[in-house]
Amino acid sequence: MGLAWAAFAGWVLSRRRPLFARDRVLGARLALVVTAVTGVAGVAGVAVRGNTAGTLAVASAGAALVAAAALLLVRAKSRRRELLELRDTLREDSS
Repeated sequence: MGLAWAAFAGWVLSRRRPLFARDRVLGARLALVVTAVTGVAGVAGVAVRGNTAGTLAVASAGAALVAAAALLLVRAKSRRRELLELRDTLREDSS
């Protein structure tokens, strides 16, 4: 997971351009996947120990983090859609 974030950061930095909406969507997708995998691994790790209260606590925290990452993805997609619509409107006006 750390390598995925490092690869993403290297890719962004190597482009030497500001982050655009597409990059935010990609970052949000990566965050959602990493958060979900981490949550599932955490729940599995606690479940192996047989601690029900711990399993519920980790599952709740994981679900909250996955929900936050999903919200960020929805917002990034929405913002990208808005920017694409604005771009198309400006192109039509200039023609």
